[in-house]
Amino acid sequence: MVNKEVLRSKLLSYGISGRMFHFIRSFLSNRTFQVRIGSTLSMTKRLENGTPQGRVLSPMLFSLMINDLPKRITFHAALYADDFCFWECGSDVTLSNQLCQRSLTKVCKWCEDCGFKLSSTKSAAVLFTRKHNPAPLSLHQQDGTRLPLKN
Repeated sequence: MVNKEVLRSKLLSYGISGRMFHFIRSFLSNRTFQVRIGSTLSMTKRLENGTPQGRVLSPMLFSLMINDLPKRITFHAALYADDFCFWECGSDVTLSNQLCQRSLTKVCKWCEDCGFKLSSTKSAAVLFTRKHNPAPLSLHQQDGTRLPLKN
């Protein structure tokens, strides 16, 4: 979910100001929503954070929000839409694990700064190797949650 205060700060840092900035600020302000199930409507709730679903501008704002994430990683990283990946290459699995942990720690710090939370059910560590019985990867988020290892 997008933290609106952080997003506004990032928009200013990207040089988005004036009328465009005020339009986006207005677009994100005083938004409400309801949920419909069949013919029943929920009570109206205020959208505290995030961007309105189904609006053309929302994916662009999300992209601007996460645009600086790859810069937080020292080595290899890729961003595609709302998916992010980082990796290490080398023959020493233990060293690669340490480098990945360092990158994961930086990602967790970025998430904390921007108001995001990593989903451990949507995140995974993957080891590609030709070695027989390599040392297993062990990557942990800041809260101690271990990323599942995918084969």
